[in-house]
Amino acid sequence: MNALPQALSQTKRVCSFFNMGTTEAGLNMTAIERFGHILKDLAKRSKTGIGCAKVAVFANVPEDNPFMAGAHHGIGEPDYSLNVGISGPGVVKTVVEQNPDCDLTELSEVIKRTVFKITRAGELIGREVADRLGVEFGIVDISLAATPAAGDSVAEIIEAMGVSRMGRPGSTAALALLIDAVKKGGLLGSAPIMPVPKKCAPAFIARKGRMPAPIKALRN
Repeated sequence: MNALPQALSQTKRVCSFFNMGTTEAGLNMTAIERFGHILKDLAKRSKTGIGCAKVAVFANVPEDNPFMAGAHHGIGEPDYSLNVGISGPGVVKTVVEQNPDCDLTELSEVIKRTVFKITRAGELIGREVADRLGVEFGIVDISLAATPAAGDSVAEIIEAMGVSRMGRPGSTAALALLIDAVKKGGLLGSAPIMPVPKKCAPAFIARKGRMPAPIKALRN
């Protein structure tokens, strides 16, 4: 943990994650207190403070997470796999701006259809690339996480939906509608579902009886 500021401020592609609490064990308050100082040091050392965006802190961390910044491969992941991550804010903002006369119900449907299209496209491309590489295809992730690119901002989407400025009345309702539409649009896709053997199922038992969703939308 103490080496984190130096490691992330001097590299471009390295990310990290910490799991600082579980329902069974509670929160590690010593680690949480220490991490606050480390995060401040990391922001100071890295250009524009971007180092902080390469760290994810979890409680009850999922067993598998193939997407940055909190990526890690647990027992549910194969040795090699191809996962596709799609940045959604720019696309969603564009489609919202192109439909200024829609009411909220109609706008929700428009967002769902758009997210389905880009998720499906990502899946088809991912399967083809995985087949050519000879590796297993994993999942598709459609994320609203902001990026440095112009227009990749959830706040700009909310304002395009009619809220005069992010944070003003209506922001929470618009955000809830947006997240619901993106999540449902992503779930319209398809991806491998882990088979459940009739007799012996060590992998299923290792997952504690849980099966992965078709598309793990908004996983980050």
